[in-house]
Amino acid sequence: MNLTWQQSSTNNPDSPDVTCFFAETDATEDTTIKLAIEDLLGKAISLLDNNINDDSLYFLVQWGEPQCLMSVIVTDETKTQDSSQIASCHFSGLANQSNNNREELSVKIRFWLKDFLSTSGAFVRYSLIAIYCEGEDRSKTELI
Repeated sequence: MNLTWQQSSTNNPDSPDVTCFFAETDATEDTTIKLAIEDLLGKAISLLDNNINDDSLYFLVQWGEPQCLMSVIVTDETKTQDSSQIASCHFSGLANQSNNNREELSVKIRFWLKDFLSTSGAFVRYSLIAIYCEGEDRSKTELI
């Protein structure tokens, strides 16, 4: 699957500029969801050269419910100083799933992330720790 990427930037004088690469998919089947996640990860990995600085430690994959938004961010050890470029994908086709399906999907997502990142030659070139977070609370992350 090839997602169509849009780019937007923030120009807030009180914070660093952030560029967001955003895509949307209406995928509902496991195969197409997995392909969209792999495309998102590929996009995030392609941004690593510009995103890594001396304080970078984590490659954070954040899954947001109920909006079904997955974002990939390079961040520091405190998980508060994010990179200047973020890749995100809205999974609009998943918005109406039941809670049981969402829990099952969450397990699959973690597996797909681990499977892709552990075999990605482009990702393993970098000394980043891949972590996963559901929701906004970054203190509750787990290793991928």
